[in-house]
Amino acid sequence: DDSSTDRSIPIQNLSEEREIMNKGKGDDCNPFEFLSTYLEAITNIRMIILAQSRSIWFLLPQCFYRAFSSMYKEEEKQMKTIRRFARIACQNATIGSPLHMLRSRQSHNPEMKDDIKNGDAINKELLDEAITLLFAGQDTSAATLSWTLHLLSLNPSIQQRVTKEVKESLSNEGLNPASTNRITKKMVSKMSYLDAVIRESMRLFPVAPFVVRKIPEEVTIPGDPEISGKGETITFPKDTFACIWIYSLHRNQKLWHRPNDFVPERWLDPNLQKMDAAQT
Repeated sequence: DDSSTDRSIPIQNLSEEREIMNKGKGDDCNPFEFLSTYLEAITNIRMIILAQSRSIWFLLPQCFYRAFSSMYKEEEKQMKTIRRFARIACQNATIGSPLHMLRSRQSHNPEMKDDIKNGDAINKELLDEAITLLFAGQDTSAATLSWTLHLLSLNPSIQQRVTKEVKESLSNEGLNPASTNRITKKMVSKMSYLDAVIRESMRLFPVAPFVVRKIPEEVTIPGDPEISGKGETITFPKDTFACIWIYSLHRNQKLWHRPNDFVPERWLDPNLQKMDAAQT
């Protein structure tokens, strides 16, 4: 069902989270029990963000949302778990990792305190950065991989072509495709069809289906002749919230031929590229 599919998305990077929890510095919780709780919190907070974006609370000042919405209480409940996991990640960051380096940078440790450098204390700047890295890095990659695998399962011929390219690329590197578990960025850069498959997957199912931006000053843009008439313009007042529906743009028949079909070749074939207004 939909819920089981949704909950499978964050599991792609499970090994990273297990490594963090196994170190266990600064927290006496059961690693695997807490890991399960964290993954559930990530799923729940994603649903809360989507629900909030479609509700009246999104249009009102945050003070009203915090004061009157039961959704905010649930959000804080889930964020408590996410902050706790982020704190553990900061304290147990591997030497040389982004979080470890940020502990010694003035941008995230303004007073260059030793207890923050060695992981004994965590400030707000570092905690917020850890939450962003763990949530955004995990969720975006996992979602893209999940949709790519789903599309490949629906298109066996494309799946076979990708498999053939990967095997040939590894063989050219003198590696055995059946036993190799280390694939470098350099190897992947030579797999042009795999790159096209991932691009096409992200076109059909973008990680962020829409983005919202607050317009800092009044903006006037040309209107759509089919809607507002030729020569008409649309003016957005200052402080307007503008939503760009990426999912719709990526399936707009004015920009893409066969907009709803999975066609990785569109990214490789010059003749097909000319058929896509978005690529010309």
